[in-house]
Amino acid sequence: MKNQSFIYTLFNYIINIIIMCSKYILSDLLKDYKIINDNIHGSITLSKLANLIVDTPEFQRLRNIKQLGVAYYVFIGASHNRFEHSIGVSYLCGLLMKNIKERQPELYISDRDIILVKVAGLCHDLGHACFSHFFDDYFLKNKLLDVDPVKQQWAHHEYRSEVLIRYIISKYKLAFTEDEIEFICELINVKNRQKKLPKNRIKRPEFMYEIVSNNKSGLDCDKIDYLLRDTRNIGLNSSFEYTRLFSQARVIQDTICYPDEEVFNIYELFHLRFKMHKQVYQHPVINQLDFMILDILNLVDDELKISENINQIDKFISYTDNLIDRIKYTTTNIKAKKLIEQIEKSFKML
Repeated sequence: MKNQSFIYTLFNYIINIIIMCSKYILSDLLKDYKIINDNIHGSITLSKLANLIVDTPEFQRLRNIKQLGVAYYVFIGASHNRFEHSIGVSYLCGLLMKNIKERQPELYISDRDIILVKVAGLCHDLGHACFSHFFDDYFLKNKLLDVDPVKQQWAHHEYRSEVLIRYIISKYKLAFTEDEIEFICELINVKNRQKKLPKNRIKRPEFMYEIVSNNKSGLDCDKIDYLLRDTRNIGLNSSFEYTRLFSQARVIQDTICYPDEEVFNIYELFHLRFKMHKQVYQHPVINQLDFMILDILNLVDDELKISENINQIDKFISYTDNLIDRIKYTTTNIKAKKLIEQIEKSFKML
């Protein structure tokens, strides 16, 4: 009887543990947000909608695209990817919008406006391919010179980001109206904004187009995040501080403005950009590596049809930094293989 009683008690104990664990796991699955820790901004809360986008293969590919391209061969700290940068930009967009909303209720900024701007920040780099901007500016632009104008647009990562966010919304049936989709795309690719809105579009304040990408002053959330993230990972220091700057932001005549006392803080951001271009982005060894990669891409393009398939989403999403490994193991082009070997031999000690 004692043994039976002990077994019965143990069985109940195990069942209770299983039930408690199940409740915990289920509640975690049903949560409408996730909290992640970022090395630049600290704790970032991702909404359920943001998670639905982040969890797609089209967004997850950004984990395999380095923010600074081949700079990793020279600066071993430059291993950060466009994945975390995109999440950081979304966070900054939300922070700036919320600060403006709290301090200027007369602007009637809605919670939905904030969500849409954050989604644009999250998805602004969806269209990036391998090797940072070099892939677009030197490889694709030359390859797409003689094609039809529609396909020429695919040479720009902003246009590809537009295409991909539309694709994600359609494929995964995300809850956005057609007007909201157009607004998100305009925030991502400000240069392609329609001068005159159709009758079915909602006219939104001009200042909202200065948050993700600012064509007026250049002071935007994209620039703030990538400069802070790049310098932190490279190992450089910066005194720029965005929290105070955002708290001082005011919308005047439909433009985001900052007080005079923030001038040195803003100067520090642009000085940081200048310093990064001089010391990192335009480093002579990085430039040499870029052009070696360009030679490799040109050598294998006819074989792998990289530029030809650029407008096919299922093909394009495979163009991550892993492309160089695909070339290494699949190409029959001897010159391309030798160039890859040369890069690996030259930088294997770093």
